[in-house]
Amino acid sequence: MPDTTNRRRAVLIWVATFVAVWLMVSIAIGQADKLQDGHNDFLAFYSAPHLIASGELYDGEAMLQKEAELTGLYSENLGFIRPPFVAALMWPLSQLPYRSALRVWQAAALLSIAAFALTWTPPERRYTTLAVCLSIPALISWMLGQDTPFVLLAVAATVRLHQAGRPTLAGLVFALCAAKAHLFLLTPVWILARRDWAFLRGLLVGGLALGALSTLVAGWSWPVEMWKAMQDPAFSPKPGLMPNLHGAFQQMPLGWAIETALSLTVVVAAWIMARRAEFLVSFGGLLIGGILLARHSYAADLLIVLPGCLAAIALSKSAAPRLLALALLTPPAALAIQFGGAYSLGYTLALWALLVGWALEAHRSSPVASQGAPA
Repeated sequence: MPDTTNRRRAVLIWVATFVAVWLMVSIAIGQADKLQDGHNDFLAFYSAPHLIASGELYDGEAMLQKEAELTGLYSENLGFIRPPFVAALMWPLSQLPYRSALRVWQAAALLSIAAFALTWTPPERRYTTLAVCLSIPALISWMLGQDTPFVLLAVAATVRLHQAGRPTLAGLVFALCAAKAHLFLLTPVWILARRDWAFLRGLLVGGLALGALSTLVAGWSWPVEMWKAMQDPAFSPKPGLMPNLHGAFQQMPLGWAIETALSLTVVVAAWIMARRAEFLVSFGGLLIGGILLARHSYAADLLIVLPGCLAAIALSKSAAPRLLALALLTPPAALAIQFGGAYSLGYTLALWALLVGWALEAHRSSPVASQGAPA
């Protein structure tokens, strides 16, 4: 009887996965004109390398002109707000014609998402594959030409390396997540709480290398220039669509006070999880808390929450965190964010409740035996 039940469950999961893939492909086909046109975030990634030599990487007007010159397309909301090393790494791809470069980018992003589905555990691969195929953030990030799928793959590689007893190399790979550093603000808290100095050593080496590359191509002033570019409201339109604490409470009375108070609880929760929980649980807290604290994030960035929610479903001992994580991974939850307002607020509060509930569970457990890891 157990074998029969397991076979039926496996069949149901693969049928559900097939249906999910069919739905996602149908949505993509429905947007085929936009996908082929390439009027998306890839515009900035493609154009940025062409501005390195002129020193105008973070000049908004120069970016608009370069986008129009190279592609015939442009958008005031598609400036470059990544570190210069991203533009440097994009240089080979930027030498192709725009549409050809876009196809390579789309294929590479799809392969990155597939690689995550094939390598991330727990839960079992079939459940992870189903979650990925149902992921609206994965579809959105791919259709928008975002770089989030590559960051997701770096996260998966970081976890696999750390679990394999290679924390220094894990930290080195994690440095690549600096491409979207604003989504990983809890990293210092996590490292200090776990006292994972080997991971820190790798992160510093990788960070210094990427920082040196950025300085080489953009000069010493790039951090200031990038910071100024990030403050341009044109690059953060419709804050009500942001699934983070800043977007959720920005327009409320005393919203800054609510945001500050809840942000402090996020930091405390991440600290507790890093101190008392096993590696993957604590890393899930880092990912979920990072999204909550980010002041610039949209539905596509929720792809980074995917591994954290999968870890909660597989490893949480309480029903509430598991159910919350499961609900947050469903397509309606992510789609609701596009309506803004109360829907985005609801998602953000559910994400916060998941983190806090998981941290309370960790607080009641025994501390992990060893915070650090062998080099």
